[in-house]
Amino acid sequence: MNKIEICNISFSYDEKNVFKDFSASFPAGCTSILMGTSGCGKTTLLYLMAKLLKITSGTIKYPWENPKFSFVFQDERLIENLSVEGHIKLINPKIIDKDIVDCLEKLGIEKLKKKKVKTLSGGERQRVAIARALLCEYDILFLDEPFTGLDDETKDKVIKYVKDMTKDKTVIMVTHDKEEAKTFIKDEKLLYYI
Repeated sequence: MNKIEICNISFSYDEKNVFKDFSASFPAGCTSILMGTSGCGKTTLLYLMAKLLKITSGTIKYPWENPKFSFVFQDERLIENLSVEGHIKLINPKIIDKDIVDCLEKLGIEKLKKKKVKTLSGGERQRVAIARALLCEYDILFLDEPFTGLDDETKDKVIKYVKDMTKDKTVIMVTHDKEEAKTFIKDEKLLYYI
């Protein structure tokens, strides 16, 4: 099996059915895009696949025995008093300094390496969250509206770098932006509406 198989999952939140007998499959080794109206369950599906929420019934099967997950959340989830570099070393203690510097340079935040995230702007914080996720060891990278808060010029640069860094890797991304989706996938079969 070279794909993630979601088989008849159900999940309720505050007594509201978010998924009932929902099935889908996502190929490994490429980027898949999730789109849909607000509140339809896109973020919840990522959380279920990343085991951050527990399914009520059904199964999710992975092509790895104990999959490792990395995540860019909508709400950054950064530690205010930790430096940019500290966030990366926290999730990947073995990482070498050159890899951190290369990544921060490509994201345009190399000068912020030693700064605490509480001093950063929204767009800078978002890039820290992206750097942290990319430099983590993972089997699946989940991206939940990862480019929100970036100006157009920065966004283009960051998208190019994320694409380069995730080539041939398993990525599942939520976006509302059709142009963004087209940048990541050439095959419409990798675009899922839920």
